[in-house]
Amino acid sequence: MKKVLIPMALILIPFSLLIWQRFNLGPRTDAVVLASTSPRYLSGTHLRRGETVETNANEFVAIGLAEATIGLSERTSLELHRLYDDVRIVNLSRGRIIVNNPTEQPIYINTLKTQNTVTLARATFINFDFLQTVHLIPLSGSFQTILKDTNEALLVPTPIAVHEVDPPTYSLITFDVSKNSAQSFYTWFDKQLISP
Repeated sequence: MKKVLIPMALILIPFSLLIWQRFNLGPRTDAVVLASTSPRYLSGTHLRRGETVETNANEFVAIGLAEATIGLSERTSLELHRLYDDVRIVNLSRGRIIVNNPTEQPIYINTLKTQNTVTLARATFINFDFLQTVHLIPLSGSFQTILKDTNEALLVPTPIAVHEVDPPTYSLITFDVSKNSAQSFYTWFDKQLISP
């Protein structure tokens, strides 16, 4: 009997620890809808890790992640991939978002070929999925971008466009919020930040 129990214990203990580690990832960051023009996302709604937030035409949503805020413009799809105090990752598959992160705790914004780290900055990301292009635009401060296939790290102090092909390429672009077709979204988002 002892000959069977000892090997079984040696197998079960490591597997139990692996399972515990998988599901106990630390304190979670609360994701809450702060404001919305969408009937599907009411203010105060709590969102879960792994949930995808999608907006239709003329819909905007503002999500609070601790002290940071992410705004979704119309026709946007954003997955809340990981929501922990030490790791906050969202995946932007299409559309336009704005990220306001006044903290040193990074928010990672992933697209098909980029990983963007926003810390102490405000930035907008526009994923033209049908063009395989993403615009990475700092609005205040700068952020770091890693091109996934090449592992090239870029500090982004000015707007760039990344063509998400193999291998990804990038070029400088210009961006002016006041002359942008989505100006109403940026104005709406700013009002949500200063609302009581």
